Amino acid sequence: MFLLTNRLALSNLIKNRKLYYPYALATILAIAITYIFTSLTLNPHLDDLTGSDPIKMVLGMGLVIVALSSGIIVLYANSFVMKNRSKELGLYSVLGLEKPHLFSMIFKETVIMGFVTLLLGIGVGALFDKLIYAFLQRLIGESTGLVSTFQVMTIPIVLVIFACIFSLLVLVNGFRLLRLNPLQLTKDGLKGEKKGRFLVIQTLLGLGAMGYGYYLALSVKDPVTAIMSFFLAVLLVILGTYLLFNAGTTVVLQLLKKKKSYYYKPNNMISISNLVFRMKKNAVGLATIAILSSMVLVTLVGAASIYAGKKDYLASAAPHDYSVTGTNVDST
Repeated sequence: MFLLTNRLALSNLIKNRKLYYPYALATILAIAITYIFTSLTLNPHLDDLTGSDPIKMVLGMGLVIVALSSGIIVLYANSFVMKNRSKELGLYSVLGLEKPHLFSMIFKETVIMGFVTLLLGIGVGALFDKLIYAFLQRLIGESTGLVSTFQVMTIPIVLVIFACIFSLLVLVNGFRLLRLNPLQLTKDGLKGEKKGRFLVIQTLLGLGAMGYGYYLALSVKDPVTAIMSFFLAVLLVILGTYLLFNAGTTVVLQLLKKKKSYYYKPNNMISISNLVFRMKKNAVGLATIAILSSMVLVTLVGAASIYAGKKDYLASAAPHDYSVTGTNVDST
């Protein structure tokens, strides 16, 4: 029976290719971006650039954010695919495949998808790696050149990051199969989302994380500590965004349902009921879109501000053309 799951895994990927195309594309882009960040962080040519230490520190922190965002994107794409395949998995179970067989089939599908997407993602990252490094040189005013940026350790780091992500996918899919019976699987795509637990606590934690994150971002005055504070603020804002989208929206909708003067109107009742019906999964997607959009805006605005104000920064950091220092000099 386990040999049958080999053929089923491959045929399922081909048969459900319309579902797996967006999943594969998102994963390939996430792998390529992670590869580029890792390669830039380990690039030995950075030592030849002015201000290489802060550049490396920022890239290292950016790698953590990129790895976290990649995991969220891949998990959400996997959740979308598995949700749309629930009826198919339930049918396999009715026809005689037991849960270990279904898990074996899903595991092999994940291994095949992981191998293909890693191969293509690393290839795309390596293709644009030199161009991104040349663009970085251009931004900081250094002489531009397409130099070799390949580092042996880049590939193992990317493989470890996405091995952890795909291992988490296997655990999530296995837990999904373990807790559902065949009848639930066949109807899982039609039913609404279950209301989560501790919604009020999650909402309060989300508000606290979001507020403290923005407070850190706005209260930093020392440029030396600004990078670390901004890194912590980014993590808090990401956490707060997901908590508020996942739990805060549901709490607001439940409060609207309790307000009879507002809820018991045809348009409002239908709209709120539909939002409650699908809010949990949609909230994760909306939060991901909001975070990625914010990252793009912050990156563009931050890069433009640094590029436009680099002369002022240099003037404040080095107000004189030259300086004289000495040791054991008598001040008199």
